[in-house]
Amino acid sequence: MGKSPDRSIGTGFQVWTRLDADPDVLDPPIRPLVQALNQTTWARTIFSCAGHPEEPDSIKKGRRQAHVDLLISDQHAWNTLITTIKRTVQGVRITEAPLGPIPHWLTPSLPPGTWHYHRLVFEPVPYNQPPEPCRATLDTALASATKALESQGPRTSHANTH
Repeated sequence: MGKSPDRSIGTGFQVWTRLDADPDVLDPPIRPLVQALNQTTWARTIFSCAGHPEEPDSIKKGRRQAHVDLLISDQHAWNTLITTIKRTVQGVRITEAPLGPIPHWLTPSLPPGTWHYHRLVFEPVPYNQPPEPCRATLDTALASATKALESQGPRTSHANTH
């Protein structure tokens, strides 16, 4: 998520409604994807990072990939999105997997329904490419993923509404 001026470590979890209020809460390249996911009724982002290939030790520390940790309530919508992203996004390896149980501190912020904790990763290929092309690859991949989500049509699902 966002950076404090003194460090590259994120500010931690922010309630979804606050994401628009503070432009520094999210890495700019991943902000449109996070916003688009949070505009659905079936996804809530928990953590995101646009990757940091410009950092001198980014290869060694594994900070070149972009990723989003999120909660999903509509597995069909999620699977459709992942299939579309894998088919249309180039220059990165797309990995998606469950992260296990939902952290207990998130429960009070969740809408009603059944939620599943997942991570979506955009890993640049090749991983050791120079920083500038790596950043461009990640930015293009994130923009393409946002476009794929927007192309799914209505961003709502009635899977967990009462």
